Amino acid sequence: MSRTTGAVLIGGGTYLAAERDSEIIRLIPLKAHLQGEITLARDAVTLGAGVDLQTMVEYAWPEHFQALAEAARESCPSMNIRNQRTLGGELANSRFDSELVILLHALNPRLSVVQAQESTEYLVEWSGDGIIRDVMLEIAPEMRLKYLRFAPIPSALPFLGVAGFSAADGCRIVVGGNVDSLSVLEFDTKDFGAKQQELVLEHAEDTLLPDHFGGVSYKRKLLMTALTRLEDALCG
Repeated sequence: MSRTTGAVLIGGGTYLAAERDSEIIRLIPLKAHLQGEITLARDAVTLGAGVDLQTMVEYAWPEHFQALAEAARESCPSMNIRNQRTLGGELANSRFDSELVILLHALNPRLSVVQAQESTEYLVEWSGDGIIRDVMLEIAPEMRLKYLRFAPIPSALPFLGVAGFSAADGCRIVVGGNVDSLSVLEFDTKDFGAKQQELVLEHAEDTLLPDHFGGVSYKRKLLMTALTRLEDALCG
């Protein structure tokens, strides 16, 4: 239905309002059909795709996931918009400078996705097709999570954002911000030393875009600083 000319699926509608696309003539509302609850179990936290970002800010997260509250706040500084913007919509729009998108790619949760039928996919592997029903974050042994952002002021979007996740069986680093694609690199060791940091630099450098905040070489230096700080947070 959403592929009909001029039709678009709508959750909270905040991205649609910002785009003001004059070719859209029909809205297909989803929010009433999406789960809007956060469920905590012993080994996982499950979020319905209809959970709004303000609920994520206010939720009493387990220690492992407390960074998600700040990421939800920084991804959308306006409380009024956070009350409308949904988790599913944030992931579907997949802004490379969204703190929440970057951090969730580091966690790589399992998504329940509805197309012709429902399937389960990991976020990093998701093609973007279908409608997200819920997001499941697994609580892994010895897990650590850290996010670093570079922006001119706290309310500005980051021109560079770096997230790191580590657990007993490995770690994952994600680089976003003003980039042409998210850089995601996984290691089968929880150690994040000089060798792993150099691989992240090589992998991410081609995605960095020059802007009025600085060129690629400047952002590479900032990224080196961020990776050193991640080493302390993930392995210290």
